[in-house]
Amino acid sequence: MELIHHFESYCQQHALFRSGDGILMGVSGGCDSMTLLDLFCRIRETEDLSLSVAHLHHGLRGESADLDEAFVRRHCMDREIPFFTEKADVQEFAASCNHSIEEAGRILRYRFFRSLLENLGFNKIALGHHADDHAETVLLHLFRGSGLRGARGILPVNGPLIRPLLFTSKNEIEAYAAFRKLDYRKDPTNEERRYFRNRIRLDILDPLKREFGSGVVRNIGRFGTVAGEALEFIDHEAEAAFSRTVRLGQWGEILLDIFPFLSYFKAVQKAVVSRIFSKLSKEDVFLQAVDYRRILSLAEAGTSGRGLRLPADVQVTRTGAQLVFLKVSSADLRSVPIRIGEWVRVNDDFRIRATNHGGAVSLPGFRNTYPMTEYLDRDAIRFPLVVRFFRKGDRFVPLGMQQPKKLKRFFIDEKIPNYCRGRIPLLSDAVGPIWIVGHRISERVKITQNTKAVLKTEAEPIDKHQPNSNES
Repeated sequence: MELIHHFESYCQQHALFRSGDGILMGVSGGCDSMTLLDLFCRIRETEDLSLSVAHLHHGLRGESADLDEAFVRRHCMDREIPFFTEKADVQEFAASCNHSIEEAGRILRYRFFRSLLENLGFNKIALGHHADDHAETVLLHLFRGSGLRGARGILPVNGPLIRPLLFTSKNEIEAYAAFRKLDYRKDPTNEERRYFRNRIRLDILDPLKREFGSGVVRNIGRFGTVAGEALEFIDHEAEAAFSRTVRLGQWGEILLDIFPFLSYFKAVQKAVVSRIFSKLSKEDVFLQAVDYRRILSLAEAGTSGRGLRLPADVQVTRTGAQLVFLKVSSADLRSVPIRIGEWVRVNDDFRIRATNHGGAVSLPGFRNTYPMTEYLDRDAIRFPLVVRFFRKGDRFVPLGMQQPKKLKRFFIDEKIPNYCRGRIPLLSDAVGPIWIVGHRISERVKITQNTKAVLKTEAEPIDKHQPNSNES
């Protein structure tokens, strides 16, 4: 049976797309992705598919990468397919985030694909991974110490991502390309052993194929499939455990209740942790065996206040009978200007707004009971206003007091956990903090009988599904 028929059958078996879908194909110009493009072009009319191509220029191979981009662009023009490209500095991103070049390239590639998906309304992102890639990925994760989640390898469907070539091998794809006389580009870095995945292929998988035959690729793939089936059951159990032991904190942190959590089997515990991590990491990054071991050790025998750092800038800290997971971001160190009358997005978790209050100034009316809204004496504020986060040495005069107090001492007295202190936004003027959001305003900006103008300030969590049009 010709590859095209296996392709159609596999897509139907796994419901990879529906008639009328808009499909964005990731095309590098290599044999695999050019075959993927050709196969979709052959079925686009019968399946009523709208096809487009995305190509990320990694900025790593100079003129050769430029030629790759030009090659794919020209091919899309010939086939009247919309072409989207972007150039990324993978080297700089890898250095700034302490990632390998491979990992950095993968992260930026998926970010680019997903941005196009969200902004241009595609239904699916199709990638050219095949059976050999699947086997490589299973081996790679096993060598890195991953559990079942890594051992299952590559999924045919993962959210909007689809991989319609997982059923076929590299050799079969090359034979198809030769039969169809497809042009494609060869990437010389695929033979460089400085990349871990290349060493897996060149030094382990290829010798295994020579020694035991090409069927070894499918056997490794079947192991990944079995691991995935076991994981489906564990994830089902973990869903109930997650709802019983996990909740969202005020500032975007995720809280895990340790004692009920420890009553579950280890496999379920790890699946719960994995689910927490995926909600915070927002990247296709897996925890490794050593990460799970450290987290479970912290839950079983850790002392309060002890913490550890996970991949993707996720921090976990034990606080009493809870583990607290949160995303640590350098953006939380910046100051964001406040523009009167506009919502201002401070980070991924919340936004803030200051508006001139036009109502009458009457003290009883300003006895606010909602901690995320405060009314301030506008004339007592030393503009400009910014929102920022805790800095060493910060101090203010809390409402009801006469003497300044270090913000650190205020947090301690208010019994605010250490992990939360750097997450609490501070509305500050030219003098210093005037509102510890959700907790206390400064005595010097309180409403008095002499107040003539009032500034209403309010903060709220961001609804990530309904962004406000006035956000900056």
